[in-house]
Amino acid sequence: MKDLAATLTALYLRGAPRPVELRRACWPGVLGALRRSGCSIGEASEALGEAGYWAEALILQSQGLLEWARSIVEERRVLTAADNDYPVRWPRVLGPSAPPVLWRSGDFPSLPSVSVVGSRVVRPAVATFCERSANEAIALGFAIVSGRAEGCDRAAARGAQKAGGGLVEILPYGLDLAGPSAGCLLSLCAPDEPFSAAAAMERNALIYAASAHTVVGHARFKEGGTWHGAVSAIRSRLSTLVVRRSEDIAMRSLVALGGVWLDSPSDLGLALKTAGPQRQLFGSAI
Repeated sequence: MKDLAATLTALYLRGAPRPVELRRACWPGVLGALRRSGCSIGEASEALGEAGYWAEALILQSQGLLEWARSIVEERRVLTAADNDYPVRWPRVLGPSAPPVLWRSGDFPSLPSVSVVGSRVVRPAVATFCERSANEAIALGFAIVSGRAEGCDRAAARGAQKAGGGLVEILPYGLDLAGPSAGCLLSLCAPDEPFSAAAAMERNALIYAASAHTVVGHARFKEGGTWHGAVSAIRSRLSTLVVRRSEDIAMRSLVALGGVWLDSPSDLGLALKTAGPQRQLFGSAI
């Protein structure tokens, strides 16, 4: 398992000391070839060459790369698709665009999750709603996944922390730029990589795809990351939206597109049943 994780880390982790970046879309085939070969990490280059993955085989011959990757895995600084706690919902709903490896700080909870998203600037009542929704989700046996932005995300994190439950925060910038967390921090970005709109969009898809259900605390109609991320999640069937009941046009539109209303955080269990069963599993992706 660690050899597979280290090989994926060497090939695909952003910020790894590779001479070039590889196309990430090939990673499911690469992992499948490594599994079938049953090779050790020292034999991975030869095995991938025999399977036709010439670029990957050549990269693995870079001096010191595999040793570096092995040390990163030993230090538990990454989450890879070869790990038992990797959410297999990612490759199931995202396909090859799912991340083969991410930077990690903290333990990823091996529980089904509920994601919580929403605008950065919200009324106190909306923040309280998100905090209580996260608290209720923890009581129901779920972990919380969010994005650590101000507003709804931070409120959800407070709710998870107060309830003593699992929390995963996925960042659109490197972990070196993040402060401490009560849960698990994940990032696709290199440790010192600053925020970018592209990273935020990629991060948003991971938040929705991590959970079968996503609570939307607030969105601005046809504006901002929450609106565009939520609409994309509906269209791509990444997650079922559980929408805070509001007469706001953005919230009513999300329900019209396929979301379900959440009248009160205490009704979350009923809303999840109305939206459909959880099907999130954990384990190696392939």
